[in-house]
Amino acid sequence: SKHEKMMLRMVHRLGIATLLALHLVSIPGLAFLGTSQRRRSFTSRLLPPCRLFSNDNCDDSGVPEDDSSRRNLLARPLVSLLIGFTSSNLMLPTRTAMAWSKSRTDGYEVQMTDREWRSVLSQTQYEILRQGGTERPGFSILETEKRKGIFKCAGCGEPLFDSADKFNSGTGWPSFARSVSGGVEIEPINPMLAGISGAELRCKTCGGHLGDVFQDGFLFVGTEAAKTGQRFCIDGAALVFYPESGGGDQDFLRGDIPKKKEAPSWLEPPTITPQ
Repeated sequence: SKHEKMMLRMVHRLGIATLLALHLVSIPGLAFLGTSQRRRSFTSRLLPPCRLFSNDNCDDSGVPEDDSSRRNLLARPLVSLLIGFTSSNLMLPTRTAMAWSKSRTDGYEVQMTDREWRSVLSQTQYEILRQGGTERPGFSILETEKRKGIFKCAGCGEPLFDSADKFNSGTGWPSFARSVSGGVEIEPINPMLAGISGAELRCKTCGGHLGDVFQDGFLFVGTEAAKTGQRFCIDGAALVFYPESGGGDQDFLRGDIPKKKEAPSWLEPPTITPQ
């Protein structure tokens, strides 16, 4: 009805306004939100210590020991407050009630048993693709990859993202403005919730967890994301990069390879010129 459409439009605008406000200003009393770095989403400032400061509580794979859903982990405290208030007034279903219950195996073209997935994937790839884990920011070597090419699913080889749509979001995760047509599956959730906490992304061929898509592309002025309005925030370990000018299928770069850590310039030893 006309009334229902007006209500949905109002809810959507409220979600976008809330997202923008929380990106631009910090909330008094919440010290951990007072950072200028644009992380995975405004709620990703609630990351556990292992992601922000060190490898505490993280294994060598770069995936925290608690591999629960990224959005459930990051968004639970603040988003629950926002959504709970809004849903109680507008009688909309909450995020919990709308959780994606679809299996990661049923209904997908590529089918393997859990044991088979463990045998073909590395530990990091398995924890992300099949368990829905999230690597710590700055972990993957693909985060800084700038060559032309295609990013494919590490589980089944399905083309997912084009290098032309990759941009530097400053989050520490590979980010894209759009996906290759037909490559990904987006969690069907309420537009307001998707605008605040993002929606899960899966490979459409094997059901592997890839990351999340956020509706804050407009923040990244000068990139393709500003045109699409979306930011596909992907775990690098879920991808394999195939460069355009390479040796075919034999030339590739796996995203579960850790990025080389570079020491800050002030830690480098001084250059000594012999007399």
